[in-house]
Amino acid sequence: MIQEDILLTALKQKGYKLNEEELKEESKLFHRALEEILIERNIIAEDALATIKGEILKLPTKIFDKKEVIGKEILNIVEESAARNYKLAVFNKDAEFVSVAALYPEDNKSFEAISFTAKQLGLKLKLYVTTYGGLQRI
Repeated sequence: MIQEDILLTALKQKGYKLNEEELKEESKLFHRALEEILIERNIIAEDALATIKGEILKLPTKIFDKKEVIGKEILNIVEESAARNYKLAVFNKDAEFVSVAALYPEDNKSFEAISFTAKQLGLKLKLYVTTYGGLQRI
C-alpha cells in the first residue's frame, strides 16, 4: 500500500479536506486500508483515487468500463485464486507485453507474482493501477 502520509499529502495538494489523524486512527483501529476508508466515507471517488495513486506511483490507470469484456484465455493467465488474493487482473496480452491492472501495484508480493508470470510467458509487464469496483466488474 502507498504510505498513508504520501497519499494524504497528495490528496491535500489536490484540494481534498481531510482530518488526517482521524483517518489514520480509523485505519489502524479497524485494520483497514486508508484507501478503503476514503472511498467508504465518500471523501474521494474510486476512479479519482486510482488516478492519484497512478500519479504517485508513476503508473497508468486502467478503469474498466461496465461494458468491457475480457476473454477467459486472457483472464486465466493468472489463476483466479491468485488474482483475487493479489487483487489484480490480466486484461491484455500481445506479442511483447502482458497488461495487468492491480489494486495495490506497489505491493511487493503481487508485483513479484505477476512479474514471475510475465517472465514465464516471455513477455514484458505493463502494470496499471485500477479500482476495486473495476476488478469486480470483470
